[in-house]
Amino acid sequence: MFSWLFPSRPAPKARPSARPSLEALEDRLTPTVTFNPASGVLLLRADPSSTYEYVNITPSGAKSDGSTGVNVFSSLTNYQTETFGDADHPVRHILLDLKNGQDTDNVQIASLAATDISVGAGNGNNFIQIGDARLIVVVAGTGYNNIQTGSPAAVGSPFGFNEEIFLGYTYNVDTTFGLISPGVFVGNDQGNYVKTADQAGTFNLIQVGGQSLVNNGSGANIINTGNGDDTISVLGNGSNYVNAGNGLHHIFVVGNGNNKVNANGLGEIHVTGNGSNYVNAGTDPDNFVFLDDRTGFSYVAAAMGASVDINNTLVTATGFYGPVYVQFF
Repeated sequence: MFSWLFPSRPAPKARPSARPSLEALEDRLTPTVTFNPASGVLLLRADPSSTYEYVNITPSGAKSDGSTGVNVFSSLTNYQTETFGDADHPVRHILLDLKNGQDTDNVQIASLAATDISVGAGNGNNFIQIGDARLIVVVAGTGYNNIQTGSPAAVGSPFGFNEEIFLGYTYNVDTTFGLISPGVFVGNDQGNYVKTADQAGTFNLIQVGGQSLVNNGSGANIINTGNGDDTISVLGNGSNYVNAGNGLHHIFVVGNGNNKVNANGLGEIHVTGNGSNYVNAGTDPDNFVFLDDRTGFSYVAAAMGASVDINNTLVTATGFYGPVYVQFF
C-alpha cells in the first residue's frame, strides 16, 4: 500500500571493482578525516558524543571543481585548515558521516562540479549548504533540516537519480565508493526547508516523511526545486508548500494539512487528505492532477485540456465538484 508514494530506488548499476562495505551507525567511535588517494574518497566522520559539528569545504589548487584538491576547515580538524588531494589524486567523493545524535550540524560545501557529495546527518537540527556537484545525496533523521543545494550534473548515476534528499531516515555508509544511502524510516515531524537548483536534464528525488499514516507529522515543509525532473513525496499533516520548476515532475502529498502546490513544468500532482488544498498545475495541457479531498475546501487551477481527477471523477469544465473548485484556463 502507498508504494506509489515513495517510489523504490533503482538498483545500483554493477561495478567492476571492490565490494562496498556498509557500516552501522554504532560502529563510529572517534572523529576522523581521511583521504584515500587511490579511490578519491574523502571521509569526514564525527564522534557520536559530539553535540555540534561544523564543516566548511572549498576547492584548492588550479581548478575550482575539486579535481585539484579541496580545503577542509572543520570542528573535525580542530578548526585548522587541511588540504586533501591534488591534480594527480583528485577528490572524487566527499563523504560526511555526521552520526545519529541529537546534535546540530552546520555544513557548507562550495561548488565542486567534479565531485560526488554525500551527507549523512542524524536526528538533530541540520543546516546544510552544498553548491554544484557531480552527485548530491543528503539523508537526515527526525530533526529540523535546512537544506540548500546547487545542481548535480546531468550524468549517469548509480542510483538512477542525480540528487537525492531523504528526511526521516537513518542512513548507511559506503566507505569504498564514498556514498550514503537511506536506511530505516524513522519519520520527521519538523517544518523542514529544502531548496534545490537542479538544472534541466537531471533526475532528482526528495522524500519527507511523518511518523506514520496513523500518526502523521505536523511539520509545515517548504520545498522548492529547479528545472530538473523531480520526484517529490511529502507525508504528514502539516501545511506543506511545494514549488516545482520547469522540468518533468511527479509530486505526491499525503496528509490533512492545508497544502499548496505549484508546478511549472509537465507531469503529475497527487494530493490526498482532508485539508483545504491549493493546486496550480501550470500551463501545460498535458498535466495530470489527482485530488482526493472529501471535506476541506480546495482549489485546482489547470490548463484547458489537462486531466483533472477530483475524488475519482474526471472533470472537464470549470465549477464546483463537492468541496473542490476547479478552474480551467
